[in-house]
Amino acid sequence: MAKTRIVPPSELSTKSLLAEDYMKPPGYKTHNDGELPFPDGGLVGEVKASFDRLVGLFGPPGPGSSDHKTDVEWDILFDDGTMAWVYNWKNGRAYLGDAGKLPSQITSWHVGGKGLKCLEHVQAVLDESRRED
Repeated sequence: MAKTRIVPPSELSTKSLLAEDYMKPPGYKTHNDGELPFPDGGLVGEVKASFDRLVGLFGPPGPGSSDHKTDVEWDILFDDGTMAWVYNWKNGRAYLGDAGKLPSQITSWHVGGKGLKCLEHVQAVLDESRRED
């Protein structure tokens, strides 16, 4: 979902103003930066990204769940307090054995949290990284 912000008059110019110029992803930290609150909520949606892109953005993933339904997970706390986690679900080797995918083969990831804001934030980070390619 697109985010909008009111552009103060001091920032107006004759340049064409595009909404995408002002939809920068929020700042965040991950489980790699220290202990985060335990994520609360449930599945909110999915994002498309390679494992390598997620590692490049969020660092090495944490381990999967003890019930073997996930292989890897990233816990993300955004600057506005929104908590999200990105994970695979029942499609990896932890759950399916040799028939399952390796994390490096997964391109569709679940996003969990409370409300759509967590999905929007994760997608914004991914979108911004694609613009920088």
